Amino acid sequence: MYGHVRLASGRARMSGAVTAVALTLATGYGVMVAATRSLVPPVEKITQLFIMEPEKLQKVKPLPVETPKVVVEKPRELVAPPIVPPPQVEPVIVAPPAPVEPAPAPVVAPVASGNNRVAPKLITSTKPDYPLQSVRAEEQGTTHLEVCVTEAGRVQSVTVAQSSGHPRLDAAAASWMRNARFRPGSIGGVPQAMCGHDVYYDWNLKDAGRT
Repeated sequence: MYGHVRLASGRARMSGAVTAVALTLATGYGVMVAATRSLVPPVEKITQLFIMEPEKLQKVKPLPVETPKVVVEKPRELVAPPIVPPPQVEPVIVAPPAPVEPAPAPVVAPVASGNNRVAPKLITSTKPDYPLQSVRAEEQGTTHLEVCVTEAGRVQSVTVAQSSGHPRLDAAAASWMRNARFRPGSIGGVPQAMCGHDVYYDWNLKDAGRT
């Protein structure tokens, strides 16, 4: 019982001491503040009233709005290729076919009576020219010719049946024979065209003036 009262008395003393210190500090602080106010003159606060005029709003020109250009392509014109006229071809005039003449009736040679056959006979008095190169080369020989003679005595064809051994001499003999004239052959006294008539020409340098 006693112990409890004593403990309570100690706490009361502690509390009073703390209170006293706090009052002392508060009193000192108040004195200090009062002294400071007396030494520093009070600053007058001047309040000025300014009327703020609103700034004039500048008219802002609206930025031009660029309208996007829409390029519309024109449809391409379809150009037809130039029409080239076909080349004018002159009409070909085809002559009407010539009338076909009837073939002439075959000429029937008169039939000769009897078996009396006479061969053609050379009646030309000229001789073939001796080729100059053959003369220089001293070419000689005999050319055998087969001749077709018409019923009029003209030479129809000439063939070298056997060569003289020298083409130049054979050619000269054949050329001479084509222009020769004959007495036509005949059978039974009737002139007849005959082929295979043999003519021999002897080439001799004596005829060319060489001895």
